[in-house]
Amino acid sequence: TLERTVASYRPVIVVALGGCRIGFDELARIESCAWDPPVFATEERIDAIAETGVNIGDPTLSADGLTLFYHREGTVLAARRASRTSPFGAGVPVPELAPMAGQASGFFVDADGLTAFVSLEGTGDADLFQLTRSTTDEPFGVPTKIAELASPGYEFNLRVLADGLTAVFVRWLDNADPMTADSYVAQRPTRDAPWTNLAPTPFSTPGVVDAAAHPAKGPWLYFVTV
Repeated sequence: TLERTVASYRPVIVVALGGCRIGFDELARIESCAWDPPVFATEERIDAIAETGVNIGDPTLSADGLTLFYHREGTVLAARRASRTSPFGAGVPVPELAPMAGQASGFFVDADGLTAFVSLEGTGDADLFQLTRSTTDEPFGVPTKIAELASPGYEFNLRVLADGLTAVFVRWLDNADPMTADSYVAQRPTRDAPWTNLAPTPFSTPGVVDAAAHPAKGPWLYFVTV
């Protein structure tokens, strides 16, 4: 399943069925793997967090599927439910980020539930920060800037793979020029080590995004592999 947010700021699930792996390494074209056409799953509005005319985005689920994190006008909120089949309750601000209200977006909790990442906007830039805790029953600590991923531009939407050793994020050097936005990948040998091997992903290669967005006619699915 692929999670996205539609123009009306409602989390929906887009489903495509197939038997090929999708990852993050090099571009390829599928010629021997048949995929069904992508289809929308039944769309269900999350009424507990819906607000007309309000920018609600960046929805991410906790690993257990019981907490939905999202941002509302720069404030990170969490909506919880008792089980995967129960409805979500109303969103409440994440207390650890309350002092940064209006500046936060892209809140993401690692698979182990002990590390979270968020983008905090400053004056003329936005940087990635990390929050940690010892157990999932404790609140997160104070956000700490991830200095090795910082630049003079805007970094946001950091996502970490389940092993905690590979991260992908977006860097926008000039928020007035969308052509300066690129996706990056970084790695580290252990969860406690700094991020290294920072490099643009293949989708940042000139012409690649346009080629994938406007492919020649044919049964192509563009993807990358680990």
